[in-house]
Amino acid sequence: MKKIITLFFATFFAMSVNAQVPQDFTFDHAECGTSPEAIDNFNDVAWGRVAAGPNDPFTPIGTFPAGGIVTCGRFKLYFEDFAFNEGFFDPANGANRRNTFCAVVTYVQSVLSMQNITNTNQYVDVHVRRSYTPLFPAPNQYGALAVGGPYYPANYSSTVNNTAGIFNGFAYDHITTGNDPDATAYDCVVRVNFHQVWIQNVYYTHSYWDQPSSLNQKCVFDLYSVLLHEVTHGLGWISNINEDSTNPNLPIKSAHNTGSNNNHQFTRYDNVFLHFNNANNNLSSTANFDKLIINGPAINTQVNTNNQPIRFSKIWLYNNNRPLNQPVYSGDYVFMHALPQLAGVPASFLSHLNEQLMSFTFTQRISPGFSPLYVMGPFMNIGEQKRLLTFQEIRALLQLGYTANPSYVNLNTVQLNTPANYLAGQFTEYVQGTGNSGFPEGAMPNILTLANNSSGVSLNIDLFSNINLMDANGDPIRV
Repeated sequence: MKKIITLFFATFFAMSVNAQVPQDFTFDHAECGTSPEAIDNFNDVAWGRVAAGPNDPFTPIGTFPAGGIVTCGRFKLYFEDFAFNEGFFDPANGANRRNTFCAVVTYVQSVLSMQNITNTNQYVDVHVRRSYTPLFPAPNQYGALAVGGPYYPANYSSTVNNTAGIFNGFAYDHITTGNDPDATAYDCVVRVNFHQVWIQNVYYTHSYWDQPSSLNQKCVFDLYSVLLHEVTHGLGWISNINEDSTNPNLPIKSAHNTGSNNNHQFTRYDNVFLHFNNANNNLSSTANFDKLIINGPAINTQVNTNNQPIRFSKIWLYNNNRPLNQPVYSGDYVFMHALPQLAGVPASFLSHLNEQLMSFTFTQRISPGFSPLYVMGPFMNIGEQKRLLTFQEIRALLQLGYTANPSYVNLNTVQLNTPANYLAGQFTEYVQGTGNSGFPEGAMPNILTLANNSSGVSLNIDLFSNINLMDANGDPIRV
């Protein structure tokens, strides 16, 4: 065993991403580009506040060429790449890329109910802006694989006289009510970077694995996983909270509360989730949490009594204890991932889950149990597949207001909030390591709840009799 482990690490550190950049903890991952500013830019173009150029067009939904539209169940995908024969219409890879996108939204429909959309002529409209390619390069020093989010009404803006409130996004409203909030508008938007990413001051020309039906993933980024992540942003998994950079304490505010525009605008995700832990991440009591958004809506001033409140890994989805509570990305773990948190505010604050605290990378050494990677973590690693939303992410989408597809194979496990005895990721403590350890310690829950025939000094665990123990496809676990 010792030889195997040694060989693994030697192989891992000797691998190279390409001929230019060696793979290590600095270079083996890229990030999501979703931020309040990025989504504002998409919406400003959609509502004509910012002009779309000929090389990066915004084609109205009513005049979109039929050849660029792909229908996938209750979703329609509108590819601006159609006019340029690149990206999702690349002559060599375009068909596989479109099939991958279709497979992603088909999976989403297998998890979330679309039954409220009873009009057979209505679809959830996904606008796929022109992809970054060598012919249409990504912006200078652009470090994201992709970006995605909802389209909103015209008054959701930081640049016009807006209206204070909580905003759901068109995709959420369309799916949950069955009514198209604006038949002339798309519901959400995604843009993919097929060009190059800027990682640690180096341009990295990356590749995607774009075969949705195959799991023979190479040492490349998994396009399916990237698209599932961005589509989930489009469903409303996104925050409109950022930091006030004019104040050295970096208090939080609505991203649209700028200049003379003092109306607070937040997303449904902001309002339903996001709690600040005021007791050094002691999650044992709801009294240990302050909700970020209070009635008004407005930022909870109690949160801003803390210095740099969203930079110390104290933001959680809920105000309850583990294992059901989930950590929101709100800190810096440079030992493993050097996300650009040095010069300004990182784009991914609060719109992602904190991958580090529950990732397999950090918890694989703690037995028993396996922690599935969040789809909505802020990073995507080379060779990594995150093609299934974790149970906790699905539970969050249901709490956001979606309804589960009655045919979803793990419906009981998800809806019943079971189980305390579901081992994946169910830690009872998080204690950040000190010194040069860099690893949090995790204490597993008591697994005696799995015991059916315990007597004397022996313990028999009958996995088959526990209906909650199944893989992601709903198949019972066998040993």
